[in-house]
Amino acid sequence: MTVRMIMAEFSTADALVSAVRELVGTKGPHRFETYSPYALSEIDDVLSARGAGPSKVRTIMVVAAICGALAAFFLQYWSSVVAYPFNSGGRPYNAWPAFMMVTFEITIISAAIGGFLTMIIGSNLPRLNHRVFDWEGFERASDDRFFLEIELRGDQEADGEVRAVLDRYRPITIQERGDATAI
Repeated sequence: MTVRMIMAEFSTADALVSAVRELVGTKGPHRFETYSPYALSEIDDVLSARGAGPSKVRTIMVVAAICGALAAFFLQYWSSVVAYPFNSGGRPYNAWPAFMMVTFEITIISAAIGGFLTMIIGSNLPRLNHRVFDWEGFERASDDRFFLEIELRGDQEADGEVRAVLDRYRPITIQERGDATAI
């Protein structure tokens, strides 16, 4: 599906944040992305007010940790109680305190691996090139400029409203491209 993209370049973070705040109230952009030389906590506040939930990485890390802990514990239990019971010094076969050290270690490494894989997959990595680098002047996003990329779906009224919002905050440049493919 072909979509139109608009990239607005701002000189200050305040202008970018204000434009995003106003764009959230419009019915125009289905998807937008901000790029800045440093993290802007105000953008997170705007998105949480819009209804964007927290990242799924935490949830997947907790699930991976629980699965890892259960797998480690029951593997040790199975090996010492079911598969190879060995009575050493009259101790019970299910000596669960001895299992806790390995269970804890596997819990931590399972959470770390789950979080790492979720981040890699969620970020669409490894990606050697991204279409955002084709915008003219975008290399300054890591230096001193603030960019707002907006995906438009073709509704003329909503597109005009988005363009009017951008014009109100006087971006340095507004570039438009109609050959992008939807993600």
